[in-house]
Amino acid sequence: MKRLLSCLFFVAIILCSAMESQSTEFVFQPSPKDMDDLQHGYYYGWSVDNAQAIQLGKELSEGYKITSAELVFTNIYNWQYKEIGNQLSTYLLSDAPPVPQKQDVPLIINGITQGTTTYTYTKTTTTTKEGKSPTPPAGYTLSGTITNNKGKITGYIYTKTTISTKTNSTGVCPQGYTLTSSIFVPKIISMPAGVMIGSDVWERANPNGADPNWGVGVNTLVGQWSDDHGGTPRGFNLVYDFNNELINQLSADASDGSFGFGMDPRCHFFNDGIVFTVETDPPVPEPSTLLFLSVGLAGFCFLKRRNKE
Repeated sequence: MKRLLSCLFFVAIILCSAMESQSTEFVFQPSPKDMDDLQHGYYYGWSVDNAQAIQLGKELSEGYKITSAELVFTNIYNWQYKEIGNQLSTYLLSDAPPVPQKQDVPLIINGITQGTTTYTYTKTTTTTKEGKSPTPPAGYTLSGTITNNKGKITGYIYTKTTISTKTNSTGVCPQGYTLTSSIFVPKIISMPAGVMIGSDVWERANPNGADPNWGVGVNTLVGQWSDDHGGTPRGFNLVYDFNNELINQLSADASDGSFGFGMDPRCHFFNDGIVFTVETDPPVPEPSTLLFLSVGLAGFCFLKRRNKE
């Protein structure tokens, strides 16, 4: 009997060790890892739609459970201290935002499109000449005649109109000139594939609503953070340790192999990188299943012992 109990204990240890060894850790990071420093005036969408996300979805479909999930913004700080409007809102998106191809987009900072305006100015100059021939010199136009006191034509008057053009980017009109036109050329930045930057109109107004620009059905608020220091880095990490409610939502969102995060910065938040870590455990067998396996193995041990005797 003593040997039988020892065998059962040994079997239980093996089963527990096997279950613990199958835990999985998934580490996700956007590209670029700092999400372009989360500039004010943009709504950021991080599409988690890759081989790891597919594997996570596969495990969830097989009964694995998410035991922990942590979203970390490393060394994050606001570019300046502000009492009002200093807020970073982070959302868990039920579907991964669409991943664009490489694209060239205008650079927008604080809601203002960056670029250069070229101003064009003109000045009209009229030159007059006199001559004896009714045929004007090249570039001139016959504009009048010269007569003596008897009314006889003694000469001719020619004129030439010259238009001078100048341009600058200051908007200051040169003396004697008139502003005639202006052209704004936006500064273009090249966004790599997989990075989505929206414009002001993509900013989420209702945190619980759907944003058709992202094709998202349900958005869950992960957290809102304001920097009460601002201005300088201080090694602070913003950590969101998912509670049971967020873990359950993540499990539902990621079960199809993709999910996403949305960041709505109401200021400019510098950071050194964003990392999302998920840990899963395999499904726990029912107690009856464990008992059946233990008894079966114990019986095997018992029969083996009897055969030896």
